[in-house]
Amino acid sequence: MSSVEKKKGKFWAGFFLGGVIGAALLTLWGTKDGKKIAKKLLEKTGDLKEKAEKKVIYLQEKGEKLIKDVNNTKTKIEKETKLQGKKVESLGKKLGKALKEANNKTKN
Repeated sequence: MSSVEKKKGKFWAGFFLGGVIGAALLTLWGTKDGKKIAKKLLEKTGDLKEKAEKKVIYLQEKGEKLIKDVNNTKTKIEKETKLQGKKVESLGKKLGKALKEANNKTKN
């Protein structure tokens, strides 16, 4: 298939699609029933938009709560880690002192 034939095919596809869209718009805004349908569609999209906005707000609030919870947990872990580190350090000093004393006793 040559490039000219491809261009012709695309032209006719676009022409057909434009006709379908044009007919749909004419039906929606050009007839009483179409106007009713268009009004219902606009109401539905408004309802969907409102629901989506509420869902976004809900998810933002939930996300903020999760971030707070994570930060609180992080703070608790940091405090506990410092406490345990101090305990390990203290035990290390005691062990070092005990080893020195044991070493001194074995020398005597």
